[in-house]
Amino acid sequence: MPPRKVLLASHHASRMGSAVSLMELGTRLSGYGYAPVFLFSKQGELVDQLKAGGFRVVEIKRQGLFRLGMIRSVQNLIRSEGIDLVHVNSAVPFSKYVAIAARLLGIPVVWHIREAVEDKRMARQRPWIKLLASRIVVLTSPQAAFFDTPDKIRRIFNGVDIGRFARPPEGNMKAALGYAGDEFVFVLVGSIENRKGQLRSAQALARILPDLPRCRLLIVGRVAEQAEMDALYALLDSDPVLKAAVRVHGTSDDVRPLLWGSDCLLLPSLGEAFPRTIMEGMAAGLPVIATPVGAVEDMMVNDVHGLIVPPGDVPALADAMRSMAADGGRAARRMAAGNPAAAAASFDMKSHLAAMAGLYDELLAGRHSPR
Repeated sequence: MPPRKVLLASHHASRMGSAVSLMELGTRLSGYGYAPVFLFSKQGELVDQLKAGGFRVVEIKRQGLFRLGMIRSVQNLIRSEGIDLVHVNSAVPFSKYVAIAARLLGIPVVWHIREAVEDKRMARQRPWIKLLASRIVVLTSPQAAFFDTPDKIRRIFNGVDIGRFARPPEGNMKAALGYAGDEFVFVLVGSIENRKGQLRSAQALARILPDLPRCRLLIVGRVAEQAEMDALYALLDSDPVLKAAVRVHGTSDDVRPLLWGSDCLLLPSLGEAFPRTIMEGMAAGLPVIATPVGAVEDMMVNDVHGLIVPPGDVPALADAMRSMAADGGRAARRMAAGNPAAAAASFDMKSHLAAMAGLYDELLAGRHSPR
């Protein structure tokens, strides 16, 4: 039996959590009887990566009055490629128009929700998602309650390739990043914006540097909000000691060496759904300092896998960072020891793939292909 075709649609192709999660799923579907076709609304780093891997990638821009041109283009793509099922990513208008095109052709739609319920897009798109989705994949209990359609809701955790993030047994990963062995490195991976907390992390670091002068902060990610970047640089320029302790790395095609060379992952976010960076950090053997937003408390246990602090509370964040780095990082090493196994138990990619393929099977059972 030939593989059934799934159209995986994302409004962007940047190397950010939601699109990366969809790519990680799609590129592994062949082992479950599915062939992916990737659809994006704009160019990005993932387009070249997918094409280099031999995957079919299509770009369709939002076009036409009421986006009718886009809907027709998606329908033509579905017909020409023989698509059996459409999987749209995130609560955004692009997903809505792709879903409309699919449902008008009688194609089932899986709508994957990546945003926290506080995201303004969620309220705007909720009626469309409830109407158009054959199944709604959520990551958190608040997301499930937000849509209040138990017959359509499926809660499926994201997955990560645990083995790929396993820390190499040999090599001085910290030295490879230019840090000394006695420096304690906090790493924050995520788009630079107020929600993620880069400025708050630097403010917290400033509080502990007088007592723990060998602490460092490594910030990894693209600038999403210039105001956050400007505020961060203004803070660093006002404090030479802090400036010497903070490094802004920018984006990275491969965050693994950055995780392996660090001692603790920070995510002092004001809002998340199911942050991919926590999965990757735990798989890489890092303890985590995070806020109890979205599914974070499902992902980690306070004082077992890391420390949980109140959102927006810089003094509490500083206290948690101080606890991790004190006594040569003893607490960080204790919490880190079990995190790869914990990540494997909760976020294994094989479990994620099996759940998603099972959902596809459920929707396509007894259905004939449009080809």
